[in-house]
Amino acid sequence: MLLKKIRGKSNLFTEIAVPASEGYEMVPADQLKQSEANDNYTYLILKSKHNIVACRTLKEIEEQLKDFLFFVRVYYS
Repeated sequence: MLLKKIRGKSNLFTEIAVPASEGYEMVPADQLKQSEANDNYTYLILKSKHNIVACRTLKEIEEQLKDFLFFVRVYYS
């Protein structure tokens, strides 16, 4: 299974660990609608209208999402 993951044939992970104010929240990747950066914080907007403030930069969150093919960064500044 690990080799399939490395080769990109299978996505074994369905959640990302998001550091929030009270520890980590496990967020299903398919529930993430968009993310917005604000200095060293990232606002994650979920499909359920629930928002999470992550204590990470957008670049760090983007790194966690790189294995999920359905995420695209649409604006670089």
